[in-house]
Order: sequence, then C-alpha cells, then structure tokens
Amino acid sequence: MCVMPRAVWAAPGLVILTEAQAIGRYCSPMSLEHEVLAQVEALERRLLDPLVRGDEDAVDALLHPAFVEFGASGRVWDRSATIASLHADPGDVATTMADLQAAFVSEDCVLLTFRTDRNGRAVLRSSLWCFDDGAWRIRFHQGTPTP
Repeated sequence: MCVMPRAVWAAPGLVILTEAQAIGRYCSPMSLEHEVLAQVEALERRLLDPLVRGDEDAVDALLHPAFVEFGASGRVWDRSATIASLHADPGDVATTMADLQAAFVSEDCVLLTFRTDRNGRAVLRSSLWCFDDGAWRIRFHQGTPTP
C-alpha cells in the first residue's frame, strides 16, 4: 500500500480523488510525491508571473490566511500588504527561477528554496507551502539578496 501525504488526493489542479483512488492510480509513493512537488513548484512560478501578481483574486487564492514574508528589502509583509503591493506593482518582466529544491517538511507542507533574478538583481528565496482548506497555499516566504 502506498503511504502518501493526506493532501495529495485533493491537491489543486489535480483531479480530485478519494484516498483509495489515489492509491490505485499511483504505483509508488515516490511518483505521487513527485507530482505534488511539481504542482507546488508550478504554483510558486505562478507567483512570479506579472499577470498573476497584478490579479488580486489570483494572489488571494495562493496566499495562506496567515501569510507573512520577510522581504529582500528587510521589510516584513503581511497578507493584505502583499496583495496590495503586488497589485500596485506586478512588475513588467517575468522573474527567472534557478536552483530549485523542493522537499516535504511534513505531510501537509512543502519547502521550496531557489534563486531568482529580475533585472540583474539576484535573490535567494525560500517558501513554505501548506495544504490548507482544500488548497496548497504559501504560508511563509523569505527573500535574501545576494552580494
């Protein structure tokens, strides 16, 4: 029997499956884990897209109700300030992502670490995505500028 995170069979973007259906669909826990990690990575990439960043409803759906960010600027951002800031200035160019690593830190939370580059400004980033109320949402994010 496959052992998998309980969030998997209801992950956004996937066909909603019962636990039994999810177990029957995947031959190993690793294939299921890989699919969930890929989905969370795709959600993170959505947050880097200027079209998504400028859409308050889209950002609202991706941020956990208790979201907080320690920004690369040194500022601490709460959920409402983040949504307002991204809507006001979504950017005009997509941010590139590199060196992406993803790992489950619990059955319902995934940690992503990666580098971004936007207009020549490199930043180390970490995001904690948690499965909450039927959806993967970003709970915490930190950006650290590189020298």
